[in-house]
Amino acid sequence: MNCPPRSKIEEEVLKEVRPGKLQEYLLLMLYKRLHSVLEDCLTWNELKAEVKPVGSFAKDTYTRDKWELDVFVLFEDVDDSWILQYSEEFLRSCLSRHFPTVIKYAQHPYVTVTLLGMEADVVPALKLDSPRKKGLGVERTPFHTEYVMSKLDACRRDDVRLLKAFFKGIGVYGAETRVRGFSGYLTELLIIHYGSFEKLIREASRWVPPVYIDIEGIGDREFLEKKYKDSPMIVVDPVDPERNAAAAVSLKSLSTFVLASRLYLRRPSREFFYPFTGETIVKPYGFLVTVECIGDYADSPPESVWGKAKRGARDLFDTTKQYGFQPLYYTVDTDESKYVRIELVTLENELPRVEVAKGPHAWDSLEGVVAFLEKRLKDDYPVWIGEDGRIYGLRARKFRSLAEIVTQWISGRAISILGAHQCKSQIGRCSSDYRTCTSIPRWLTID
Repeated sequence: MNCPPRSKIEEEVLKEVRPGKLQEYLLLMLYKRLHSVLEDCLTWNELKAEVKPVGSFAKDTYTRDKWELDVFVLFEDVDDSWILQYSEEFLRSCLSRHFPTVIKYAQHPYVTVTLLGMEADVVPALKLDSPRKKGLGVERTPFHTEYVMSKLDACRRDDVRLLKAFFKGIGVYGAETRVRGFSGYLTELLIIHYGSFEKLIREASRWVPPVYIDIEGIGDREFLEKKYKDSPMIVVDPVDPERNAAAAVSLKSLSTFVLASRLYLRRPSREFFYPFTGETIVKPYGFLVTVECIGDYADSPPESVWGKAKRGARDLFDTTKQYGFQPLYYTVDTDESKYVRIELVTLENELPRVEVAKGPHAWDSLEGVVAFLEKRLKDDYPVWIGEDGRIYGLRARKFRSLAEIVTQWISGRAISILGAHQCKSQIGRCSSDYRTCTSIPRWLTID
């Protein structure tokens, strides 16, 4: 088969990320064992269902680091309430006698089994002829699998693997809250639409948000742009034209991909495909705020825990900005069990005693103008008329130090936002000891 031309770097990366024969064999054996156990259990309990592989394993788009597979049990002659109330216990009773099992949560609980370092997610769903508009979200997955399998040949499956490696290398692979990037399904759709990794990279280097892609020409653009008005990217789901397959992609993730595509075309490198190829250390500036909170997170879905961590970090960012500081960026981390950690880099640690207060325009209500003037002059602060016609003055700051704001934020907001028992903070000048302050991805370096 004649595949689109690839560079030497791309061929090398592809050889390294393409799964090996042993991996393929072991995953296939795990699936066959699961299929046999589930079929016997269904027969014993007189239930009708189809056991079906889905996801990247079924589509043959998985990579060498993916020792996992997804299996759907598509039940017949039951309804949504049975799926939500009874399917988890049924699957656990079938599987726990043969495999170590863990219950996980998405839209509804599913069972994860492990064997010899491999994992398989076993998900209950209804067997349908087509996805329902108001059905359970997971029921689209088998249709996604069928669509992708009908569109990808061996060359394009390799291009999907290459694109997954690229997304992982620049840190935007995955639709989960922790990343808010490109899902495996979206990765496949992009290759289906553009035809190859090389063509996609060239097109992406020219993207300007909002990006709109409709592979099958079946979407109502006006409807989708209204429904997903805050999405920087809309990719019409070929299986469900009212759904945006790129709904999880944040503006930051999209921008990262656009910039990475432009820089890769300018200077191709293996560093774009591997997240652990090292970092560039730069001179530290500013101050690092670390807030670590302890809570009972083990019983919460990981998506919920990461969502709290992200909301907390954004709230701390906005709070410091509100009081006149210049927050630069933040990172979050959690073990999804006991702690949530936020790191925020700001440009300064302490501000002047006073700040500028923006008042009304000269032609606004005279009462408001007079009240503004009186308040400033009463405290013996100057006032002036700006070039924009507004009246300005000085006022005393509520908080001067970063430590005061962080302490106030922890006691007033952090505990409730993060669902934590307690939080502690630390503030230090950025130095080479703090990776958050000094390291940037190697692919972002301009040689």
